[in-house]
Amino acid sequence: MCYENEKKLNERKQQMQREQMIQKKERRNLLKQKRKLKFKLRKTLQQLLELDDKCDEHVPPIPDKDTKTEELKLRLSLANLILEEEGQTLYETTEQTAEDEDEQEKEES
Repeated sequence: MCYENEKKLNERKQQMQREQMIQKKERRNLLKQKRKLKFKLRKTLQQLLELDDKCDEHVPPIPDKDTKTEELKLRLSLANLILEEEGQTLYETTEQTAEDEDEQEKEES
């Protein structure tokens, strides 16, 4: 009888230890993802600031298409990183907006 209770307690203890290890791994993975996202965000912000400084130094009468395109790409990637950090992607946001517009059109009809 005592042996059976001890065995059950040991099994529960082992199971709890396994669950704790799994939770630790999940937390570690989430922290790694967060660090990666923050690094990408900082890098993109720095590139954007450098590009902004470059544009301020050389203010041409007509904006250079390459610079504008690069700036737009950086802004888009920055927006994607911010949304990714919140758990959404730009595609999901666009899709939600389209669905909202469809609903509004149906209500107006």
